[in-house]
Amino acid sequence: FSSFCLFMYGVSVDPTATFYLLPTRAWELGAGAWLAAVAPAADGIDPRKYAPVGITGLGMLCAGYFLISSLSGGIAVAVVGTVLVLAFGRAGLCHSLLAHRWLVYVGKLSFSLYLWHWPVIYFSREFDLPLARLVQAGLILALSVASYHLIEETTRRRQGIIPWIGGGFVATASLSGMLMMSSGLYDT
Repeated sequence: FSSFCLFMYGVSVDPTATFYLLPTRAWELGAGAWLAAVAPAADGIDPRKYAPVGITGLGMLCAGYFLISSLSGGIAVAVVGTVLVLAFGRAGLCHSLLAHRWLVYVGKLSFSLYLWHWPVIYFSREFDLPLARLVQAGLILALSVASYHLIEETTRRRQGIIPWIGGGFVATASLSGMLMMSSGLYDT
């Protein structure tokens, strides 16, 4: 509760810090933690009985996405909707919609989408590339599909991959350190 109150205060005082700092966002994580704590107690409940609650949660989640244009207390609608989908979306229309193979595939791509979206947006702005949002979205999707199939799927359960990942981390950290110590030509 105190984290939510801090969030509400921070939205009007410093929205950027409120967005990035944990104390103002802990209430969202707390909602998921609360659900994880109470969900085992609901194991004997028939999910079909509460399917309308799941679709209501999905509606709240969609409304939050489409109706909330900035950081505000309205985000609580999306958080509560997410909790309802996770708790009651295992049956009925909500399950049917979210279990559709295309939505499942987008879910599998979500990490790649997360990784690629900002570099594409940033570099198109940085280099004044006149990429329309639709072209940007297509490029983000193409890069995400490629990295999912070429990197994620091929390395996920591969034997002996951990030393390679460690080596890549050390190389990246070393190159980053060298850039930081460079003449200041780069904004590190």
